[in-house]
Amino acid sequence: MNNEPQVIWKPEPKQHLALTCPAFELFYGGARFGGKSDFLLADFLDGIKLGENHRGILFRKTYSELEELTFRSKQLYPHIGGQYSETKRTWTFPSGSALKLRFLEIDRDVEKYQGHAYTWIGFDELTNWSNDYCYMYMHYKNFLV
Repeated sequence: MNNEPQVIWKPEPKQHLALTCPAFELFYGGARFGGKSDFLLADFLDGIKLGENHRGILFRKTYSELEELTFRSKQLYPHIGGQYSETKRTWTFPSGSALKLRFLEIDRDVEKYQGHAYTWIGFDELTNWSNDYCYMYMHYKNFLV
C-alpha cells in the first residue's frame, strides 16, 4: 500500500509566483484557460488555518460564469474537507473558514454586501465588469483591516 499523499492540484509556475507574492493586492492576468480561477481558489486556502476568522467571498459577473467556478471548486475542495452548501453557495472547511461564491451582474448587486466583513475578496475575470464600482465598493467599504 502506498502511503504517499495524493496530489490533487499543483500550481503552474505563474500561479506559484502569484501565490507566493507578498503584495496585498494582485492583478493576475492572462489568456483564457491560463489558470486564473484555480489561482483564486488556491489563494483563499492560504488563510484557512485562521479558522472562523477567515471569511472570503469570490465573485463572478454572471450566474452562468459562477456555475463554472463552482464546478471547479467541487473538484478541489472536498479533498481537503470542504463542505459545500448549494443553497448558500458557500464552502465551509473543518477549521471553520468559509468562502462564499457570488455573482454581481449589475453594479447595484454589490450593495447587498454593505456591512459584511471579509478577510479575503476575489474577483474572477475582473475585466468583465464595465467599471470598477463593485471592486472599489468591496475593497474599501467592507474589508477587514
